[in-house]
Amino acid sequence: MHGIVPRLDLRQAFLQTLKGNSLLAVQVTPSALNFNVEVVGTTDYTNVQSALLTNTGNAPVQIASVTTSPNFTLVTNSGCQQIYAQGLCAITVAFTPLVATPPGPVSGTLRIVDNAPGSPHIVKLSGNAFSVAQRLRSPKP
Repeated sequence: MHGIVPRLDLRQAFLQTLKGNSLLAVQVTPSALNFNVEVVGTTDYTNVQSALLTNTGNAPVQIASVTTSPNFTLVTNSGCQQIYAQGLCAITVAFTPLVATPPGPVSGTLRIVDNAPGSPHIVKLSGNAFSVAQRLRSPKP
């Protein structure tokens, strides 16, 4: 084998390295949830939205916490404590503008902390807060 240099296949070497090793990978979709107008101090549970957390790796992903910013409420994240390889779970959020929230655009985040690379995973949240007083002052058509 003198003088012959073996061809190095990087793809094959990478796949061989992964073989037998655990690969943790998570994908969150969509990257943003946009809510309709909501009256300050109320919650419309018919206007909830969900983000999907998908384990695209080959080992279970452990979820440490799922939280939202003020003005948004975590409705459900059932089945999201551990996601098996190629599994998924839905995280449902509602827009709940607090009484102290001024009318207008409101933004926040859904934050998912787990043991996969890239943690925490962030989903942007937005909505429009509307006050009853604002409605009373609106001109009639």
